[in-house]
Amino acid sequence: MWGRIEPLMPAVPVRGRRWADHRRTLEAIGWKYRTCSPWRDLPEDLGPFQAAHKRLIRWAVDGHMGTDPRGSPSSG
Repeated sequence: MWGRIEPLMPAVPVRGRRWADHRRTLEAIGWKYRTCSPWRDLPEDLGPFQAAHKRLIRWAVDGHMGTDPRGSPSSG
């Protein structure tokens, strides 16, 4: 499955800070919603909770949440 998702992730920026590891960040977001736990309880091996939370907020504000990988609105 990661092979289908990876090409959709942002490229390494030319300037500024590098993105946190995309795969680990997605795992962190998934863990949070699977467990219904607070962000602060995120296991250490999934990285800092702030990185995953900020990425999720950024995607929600940018409109990436609620669209499928082809760019059309998701169904349900």
